[in-house]
Amino acid sequence: LEPLEQKWQANLINQHEIILVFGINGAGKTTTIAKIAYFLQQQNCLVALAAGDTYRAAAVEQLSAWGKQLRIPVIAGLQGADCASLIFDAIQETKGNGTNILLADTSGRLQNNTNLMQELTKVVRVSKKADPNAPQHRWLVLDATIGLNSIEQAIVFHEHLDVNGLIITKLDC
Repeated sequence: LEPLEQKWQANLINQHEIILVFGINGAGKTTTIAKIAYFLQQQNCLVALAAGDTYRAAAVEQLSAWGKQLRIPVIAGLQGADCASLIFDAIQETKGNGTNILLADTSGRLQNNTNLMQELTKVVRVSKKADPNAPQHRWLVLDATIGLNSIEQAIVFHEHLDVNGLIITKLDC
């Protein structure tokens, strides 16, 4: 895979790309999204955030706080709202407003829960209805402290979502 830094040093003006970020609960998805958003801002990209983690208590508030701190718009709904619908709305809202990158947070999913994984594949299907090219990026966030279970997670998430990016968090532990 091409390193992130090289890819986004290219001119992204007039492009609209969607990055769908997923992984298990507690892997660090939301914090990682904020770090990536900050990096992209430094590359002169117009960034927006979609608060699709509608199930975890305070997840929307956490992403909204990052958005406020970074001065980045956050598209959010109510806790318990349908993640796929929220991300669809976020894609529609940002498509024509000059946003280069939409970073979409999703609810944590355990790879061994078939129903939860099907909900995540629904997010991808619904995203394609808003934009046939979406999501251009499907990034899996893995927690480095959980050991070999990460391999199983990567295999199952890739089978369901065709992962094309991997972020490993908590390497400083």
